[in-house]
Amino acid sequence: MKISYNRIRSAAVIYVAVPIFIFFFGWLSALWGAVFSALLAAACFFFWKSSRKRDGEKTYAVVSKKTLIIIGAVSLAWCFLAGHGGFIHQSNDNAIRNAVFRDLIKMPWPVVYSDGSMLSYYIAHWMPPALVGKIFYTVSGSVSAGYAAGNVFLLIWSSIGVFLSLLLVVILTFSKKRPHILPAVFMFIFFSGLDSVGTVITGNMHGDCHLEWWAIYIQFSSFTTCLFWVYNQTIAIWLVTLCILNERSIKNFAFLGLLALPFGPLPFIGIVIMCVIKAAVIIVRAIRKGRFAAAVKTICSFQNILACVSVLPVYYLYYFSNAIASDNAYYADGKKYVGLRINDAWTSAIADGRYADVVVLLLLFVLFLILEAGIYAALILISNKIKSKKTAPEFIGTLIMLMFVIMFQLGEDSDWAMRVSIPPIVYLAVEFIKVFTDDIPSKGEIHSLDELVRKKTWFFVSSFMIFLGVMTPASEFYREIRNTVTNAQTVYDLEETESMDEVEIKNNFIARNYTESDFYKYICKK
Repeated sequence: MKISYNRIRSAAVIYVAVPIFIFFFGWLSALWGAVFSALLAAACFFFWKSSRKRDGEKTYAVVSKKTLIIIGAVSLAWCFLAGHGGFIHQSNDNAIRNAVFRDLIKMPWPVVYSDGSMLSYYIAHWMPPALVGKIFYTVSGSVSAGYAAGNVFLLIWSSIGVFLSLLLVVILTFSKKRPHILPAVFMFIFFSGLDSVGTVITGNMHGDCHLEWWAIYIQFSSFTTCLFWVYNQTIAIWLVTLCILNERSIKNFAFLGLLALPFGPLPFIGIVIMCVIKAAVIIVRAIRKGRFAAAVKTICSFQNILACVSVLPVYYLYYFSNAIASDNAYYADGKKYVGLRINDAWTSAIADGRYADVVVLLLLFVLFLILEAGIYAALILISNKIKSKKTAPEFIGTLIMLMFVIMFQLGEDSDWAMRVSIPPIVYLAVEFIKVFTDDIPSKGEIHSLDELVRKKTWFFVSSFMIFLGVMTPASEFYREIRNTVTNAQTVYDLEETESMDEVEIKNNFIARNYTESDFYKYICKK
């Protein structure tokens, strides 16, 4: 059966838009909730009205019903093993994420804490499951019933988003001549940088079977790592990124991109940069064809404009009420870690005159780029060269973007590089999956001896790189399964938190003195 890009894209839009509508009605005043919901609904209407069969570079894939069922089961299993819903052991970041989710279920919206702060975080992914949990809590009067219902629906909700993401991966990598569908799905799940090699070279191992901190100051997270640790700013980002990668024109760029903003401002920045790069390529092509005016008109589509006046102002005000964004954060060591800046490792080494450390850092960052993206990029470029296939300029631009991303830092930790890199790593994975599945040996093919040697050599090297990369997601699966089986744990017990009210320092998650924020003053529910 055919699965069309337009239908999956429409399902993806519904998936990412529903949480935004819930937020509008749950957190904004009745007037502003209705106004912004109407504007977003109009944007969705014009998006569907302007949809055409040829909107995507790849328009469809042919998938059997059996394969669809397998992909659905794999999606559910991936989310289950990632700890969604808390049915098995979870990574320790979920101690806080579970607390946020519980607060959304049992506390009135907007969520306000006893210390006078308001929840200000990327909570969009939790909105539908939290609403289900809140309904069960209200009807039954039992907090436990609300939590149970919310967690069951959280697993279902996450699995739906992952299922749609994997279908988009199938469409983007589909070839009539070589429809290697399940290999593409599993390659996406297990795609990762060569963290095992970096760990061996540097000897750096962070925590319990977590390979990705081998470079100490920076990290590109594998897709499985993202799903295990930061799923709330991952699944919707995958959906939007995959759609943008396949769009032929720029009429939906702002619309699709802004739908990602509620799910995480840092990955949203990655999407914005990729949109700008791809839009620039499209506009340059339009100029060469003498169609610049038409390109500008396409940018100013109704859906793009309406998304800008509905999603953007609400989440701009909401995110800038946050303690870190508003420069109102409290840190135990008295320091302030705010603002986008050059990575602290570099600035401190240069300021202290530790130039030997600067050289070591340079070598570490170069090694990081080679192992996390460079080898995959080289294999893609070599494959394209062998096949006399032109490499898309936006792909080159995205690789350059990754080189600059790792040089910067925002806030106290390394979240900037980890999260801004999610969209470009998706692009890298899709391109690598396309060239790899296209070169899987098939029976009956006739090649010259030279071509056969080149193809098999490339395939062997690529397969070996995949094997090395698989160790990172495999370690994530291993850790949670082991802890579940050996310790009979379903959550990270040692750090489990019932509510964010119990957490003293929660800068990333709250707006301090929230009544003074513009979000509260102008559009928030009182």
